Amino acid sequence: MVREVLTISVGQGGIQLGNAIWSQYCKEHDIKPNGEREEDAKTDDLYFHTFFEETAAGQYVPRNLSVDLEPTVLDDIRRGPYAGMFHPEFLVNWSEGRCCKQLCSWSLHRRKRTDGHRQRPNPKACRQL
Repeated sequence: MVREVLTISVGQGGIQLGNAIWSQYCKEHDIKPNGEREEDAKTDDLYFHTFFEETAAGQYVPRNLSVDLEPTVLDDIRRGPYAGMFHPEFLVNWSEGRCCKQLCSWSLHRRKRTDGHRQRPNPKACRQL
């Protein structure tokens, strides 16, 4: 019975810790930084399927979702030594556009109000939500 583990890395600290963990998983299960198995890999080690999913091309992709508001942390993964292993759809960042700035300013404004009234965000100001 194969069990599958999905890791979710959130924020800069979580993503950096996740990178260290995935690096260790690759060393333990004989997977190259591009996602292929080493030629001298142990054939009796089937537990790597718990953490990795095999694609049709024979590449092993981590069962990982990385999320951050800041795109630079995820860019470290996209340009790093393990860039060929991670699927780009599972590296999610929220680009700083009008919508993000509207939400951030609303959040700060809401914290500063002390008169007891809550101000709701204007959904027309951000159609991307």
